[in-house]
Amino acid sequence: MLKHFPKAGNKEAVAKLYSDSKTRAEKTVKNPQQQPRPVAISSKEAADSSVLKAFSLPSFERFAKVFEKDSVIIAEYEPGATFYLIQEGHVQLVKCVNGAKKNLDILHSGEIFGEMAILENTPRSATCVAIDTVKALEFTKENFELLVTGNSQLALMLLRLFCKRIFDQKRRFRVLCIHDLPARIADVVLLFDEMNPSSNTVERSRRFNLTVLDIAHWAGVPVEVAREEMGKFSERRKIDIYESHIVVNNIADLRRTVDQRLQMRYARAHT
Repeated sequence: MLKHFPKAGNKEAVAKLYSDSKTRAEKTVKNPQQQPRPVAISSKEAADSSVLKAFSLPSFERFAKVFEKDSVIIAEYEPGATFYLIQEGHVQLVKCVNGAKKNLDILHSGEIFGEMAILENTPRSATCVAIDTVKALEFTKENFELLVTGNSQLALMLLRLFCKRIFDQKRRFRVLCIHDLPARIADVVLLFDEMNPSSNTVERSRRFNLTVLDIAHWAGVPVEVAREEMGKFSERRKIDIYESHIVVNNIADLRRTVDQRLQMRYARAHT
C-alpha cells in the first residue's frame, strides 16, 4: 500500500503497522526461543496408531469399505445399524443447529464414528462426509458382538474409543452453545489444548496447527467473523497468528478470559 498509494490519508498508520510487524518478525528470527516449536506426538495420536495396528490384520479386510471424496457416509436423522473405524482419509461431521449446518468434528485414521447405532437404537445424530478418499472398516451389530465376545483385548479398545467419542462430542457441542462470540472463538483453542495436552504442565505458550479457516469451522461462524475476533486477540498479544498455525502466548490467561466472559454473560442474564 505504501508503494502504490504514497499519498493515502492513513499512510502514517500503515507505516507504523508495517514497522511493528517487521520488528516482531526480526525478533522471532534472532531469538530461537520465540520460534514455533515442532509439535510432539500427542497421547491421542499414539492411541490412534495402536488402534490402527490392532485392526490392520488381514482378517479385518472383509469389513473394509472405500468412500470417494464428498460422498455422504452417514446422513443425519436416518436409522443406523453400522459404525466405522477410519483406516485412511478424513471424515467431517456436520450437524444441523438452529437451521444452519455446523461443523462438529474432523476425524482421521484410527478414529470411529456412527457408534451410537451400536449402543442404542436412535437416529443418526450427525451427517458424516468423506473429505477425501476414505477407507474404513464397517461394523454391524452382529459382527461387533462376535468381535466383543471373541477378543476381549479388541473389545476393551473399542469400548474405550466409544467412551472417548461420547465425551469429545459433548465437549465440542458445548463450543457451539456459547453465545458470547469471543468466548466461543477462544474455547475452540482451549478444546484443542484439551485434546492435545502439553507434557510440560508449567509451559504457558502453546502452538496449535490451526488456521483462521479451521477456527471458523469449529466455532460455526463465517470466516470473516473468525478473522475479526482472532485479530482482536492478536492486538491484545494473546494470540500470534501465522499462515498455517497459531501460538497462544499464555494458555492459562486465555482460559481465564473465557471463564470471565461466560460469568459476566451469566450474571447479566440473571439480573
